Amino acid sequence: MNINLFGLRIFVNVPYRSLALLILLNALVVVSYYFMMKIRQQRVIKFGNFETLKRIEGADRFSMSPWLLIFEMMIITLLFLVATNSIKMNITKPVSNTDFVLAIDTSPSMLTPDYNPNRLEMAKRISISWLNQLPESTRVGIVTFSNNATRVLDPTSNYWSVKRSLENISKTEIGGGTSLGDALLKSASMLKYSNKQRVIVLITDGQNNENENLSSVINALNSKKIMVYSIGIGDNKKTKELYEKFQERMKEFMKSSNISINQTDKTLANLQELNATNLEFISNKTGGKLFIVRNETSMNLAFSNIFLSNQRINLDSDYYILLFLAFLMIIELLMFAKYGAI
Repeated sequence: MNINLFGLRIFVNVPYRSLALLILLNALVVVSYYFMMKIRQQRVIKFGNFETLKRIEGADRFSMSPWLLIFEMMIITLLFLVATNSIKMNITKPVSNTDFVLAIDTSPSMLTPDYNPNRLEMAKRISISWLNQLPESTRVGIVTFSNNATRVLDPTSNYWSVKRSLENISKTEIGGGTSLGDALLKSASMLKYSNKQRVIVLITDGQNNENENLSSVINALNSKKIMVYSIGIGDNKKTKELYEKFQERMKEFMKSSNISINQTDKTLANLQELNATNLEFISNKTGGKLFIVRNETSMNLAFSNIFLSNQRINLDSDYYILLFLAFLMIIELLMFAKYGAI
C-alpha cells in the first residue's frame, strides 16, 4: 500500500502471516480495553454512589471512549510495523551536482517595462525564487554586466548572501552597452576551482553591443567544460507596442517643444527587442540550452529545468514513526485525563 502526503510517500507492506498477528493484537487491545472499563465501573459502584455520580458526570462518563480505543490501536499498529520492518518512507527533493554562476544583464535595455515592473526586476525575483529550490550543497555566484562585467559574489552555498546580492542589484549599476563575451569569461573564471559540473546561467535580452568574437569565448568555455544555459528575457510583442506608444507621445511632445528627432531616437534606444540569435549560438556550442521566457511562469519553468531533477530520498522511517508514537501517547494521556473512566 502506498500513501502520498505532501510529497512524502509511505510504503506499507505487511506479509500475510504477520497481518494475522496484527489483527490478533488489535483484537486483544479491544478486549483488554473493554475489561478495563468494566473493572473501573465496578470499582466506582462498589466505593461510591453510582447514581449520584451519573447525575453529576453523566452516563457517558462511565462508557468506553471510542477515541481512546482508536489511539491504543494506532499505537499498537505502528509499533508492530516498526518491529516487523513493514513500513518505509521517502520524500522528493531536488538534487544537483552542479555549481552555478548567474550572469545578469544590467544594460539599459533590461529596464524595458514589458514585464512588471521591468526585465531586470523580474529576473532578480525569479532568481531568488529559484534559490529556494536548490539543494543546500549547491554553490551559486553572481556576475552583472553591461559594457563590462563585474564580479558581485564568488560561488557560495550561503544563500542568504546570494539573495542579498541579488536584491542589491539596482538601477544605479546600469551601464551603457552589453558585453556578453566579457560576462561569460568573468563567470568562467569564478568556476575554475569547482570540481562539480559547471554552468553559467546567462540572463539577458541577447543584445551584444561590444562586438566581441563570441567564437573565441566559446572555445575558452569548452576547454574548461563549462556549459551556458541562456534565459532570453523580453516580450517582443509588448516591446513593439511600448515603442509605438512612446513614439506617439514623443511626437506630440515635440510639437510643443524644441526637442530634436535625434534626442527622441536616443530615448527610444533603450526599448530593445529580445535577440535570441546570440543566445542560441552560445548555448548550442557549449552543450547548454536556450529558454525564451515570455512571462513569469515560463521563466520559473526555465529555471526549474536547469540541471535540477527531483529524486526520492529514503528517510529513517523508524525514527519518524517513534517520534509520532511519542506524540500520540502524550495526546492519549491528555485525552484520558478528560475522557477516561472514573
